[in-house]
Amino acid sequence: MQWEPQEVIALDGDQVLVVNRVRMRGRASHVDVQAIGAQVWTIRNGKLGSVKLYQSKAEALEAVGLSEQDAHA
Repeated sequence: MQWEPQEVIALDGDQVLVVNRVRMRGRASHVDVQAIGAQVWTIRNGKLGSVKLYQSKAEALEAVGLSEQDAHA
């Protein structure tokens, strides 16, 4: 399994949005699979508090009340 961050966006307060590409290979089948997803990481007192997974950057932004335009402002 290989995890490659594509974009990191600082959100308000203690949250960061990470867009990444994940590459995996089936152990028995050896089939390669790739996916792009997003997570919202919440940091508390310098430590990871939680990570929520989303299917897309747009979905993650919506979950925190932002849009693509807000993220680039």
